[in-house]
Amino acid sequence: MRGLLRAPYQWSADGTPPPPSRYPRLADHALVRVQDVKFPVLPGAADPRSIVGPGRLLKDKLVPLPLLVPQVDDDGNDIAGIHDPEAAAPLATTTGWNFRREAVGNPSDMYQTLGSYIPFAATRAIREANHDPRLSLETRYQGRDDYLERVGSAAKDLIRQRYVLEEDLDRAVERAGRHWDFATRVQAPAAR
Repeated sequence: MRGLLRAPYQWSADGTPPPPSRYPRLADHALVRVQDVKFPVLPGAADPRSIVGPGRLLKDKLVPLPLLVPQVDDDGNDIAGIHDPEAAAPLATTTGWNFRREAVGNPSDMYQTLGSYIPFAATRAIREANHDPRLSLETRYQGRDDYLERVGSAAKDLIRQRYVLEEDLDRAVERAGRHWDFATRVQAPAAR
């Protein structure tokens, strides 16, 4: 956000246009109908395709609406957009949506402005025990240093593209280190 706040100033001060928008588009299939999203089947996570319907009830009549959502990769993370350094080297599936728990009631209703964080398994054994289709952290990364190197590289790319400020590089890597420590704490297989 800080990098993008500087862009309008540079545009007005010296004519440097802001970096391009990276929103999902129909043309490149980064924006799709909800039934066409390729969200993986994840243990303990609701499938948005089965709960969100392609219509709206207006005056007791279902009116079909084209519900469009961002397409996702094999992990369930959006493919379009500006990926902050931790999203470019993910430790979890993060979504912009979250369904209510059954214990709360209305489990087919979405919480407004509340996303999900569904961590990757730390090890292959935990991944397999949980029947999780996503790669484990030990398969993705060769440890903490490898992960932090990838985060740093992603941050430097965003700096070159003017989405992130250079003075935010160290802060991004430090935050990613704390995230790694959180994500790699001892995990147990899900109860069956």
